[in-house]
This record gives sequence, structure tokens and C-alpha cells, in this order.
Amino acid sequence: SINDTIVVFDRIRENMRGRERQELRTVIDQAVNETLSRTVVTGGTTFLTVLVFFLLGGKVMEGFGFGMIVGLITGTYSSVFIAAPLLMLRGEKLAAEIEAEHFEKLRREREELKQRARGGVDGEGAEADADADTATSPA
Repeated sequence: SINDTIVVFDRIRENMRGRERQELRTVIDQAVNETLSRTVVTGGTTFLTVLVFFLLGGKVMEGFGFGMIVGLITGTYSSVFIAAPLLMLRGEKLAAEIEAEHFEKLRREREELKQRARGGVDGEGAEADADADTATSPA
């Protein structure tokens, strides 16, 4: 499950580099589709092996095989149908936070420009003059 999730997330990362203008939802959907066959083949072959443990292993291996089958099904399901949608939800929330921070920064810059235009703020020029005076004065 962890390996499949890492493969899906790695594919999402690779697809984000090449498709920066696409929505996150589209990139995640494409990454899941690209890795789905690999996940099914890996899960299927592992399932067959564990099924042999369960059916032919006797009483000792029966409990182990059953636990492995349940874990395998749960893990494969979670890596495809839970991990990627959670990333999408988190990504949308993170994108909204970044956008809000960006607009707040733009609003502050606009307010600062308005104050400078009115002559209310002259901080940078005064600081530069003070730095120049201390740099040229003898110690």
C-alpha cells in the first residue's frame, strides 16, 4: 500500500512539472490512471500468492493468509481511492491559502503605494541616507 501510494504521488509530482497550467484535479486523475494498471498487476500477483498460503497452507498459515488478503485489499483500495483524493482536497486547500496570502500581499503593497503617493511614508529613503552616513563617517 505504501509503495503504491508513493508511486502514485511520484507520478503526480512528475506530471505537475510538465503540465503547470492544468488543474490539480486533472493531473491527479491522469496520474492515477497511468499507475492503475501497475497497481492492479502488483496487487493481483501478490493476492494469488497469499491466496495459495490461505488455501494450501493448512491451519497454521490460514490465519496469516487471511490477514494478508484483507490487508492487501485494503491497502490497494486506499492507495488508489483514498490517498489521491485526500491529496486533491489538501492541494485545493493549500492553493486557496496561497492565493489568499498573495492577495493580502498585493493589498498591503497597494496601500503602501497609496501612502507614499500622499507623502505619508518615506521610510526607505531615510534608511538609505542613514546607512550611507554611518558607512562614510570615521569610527
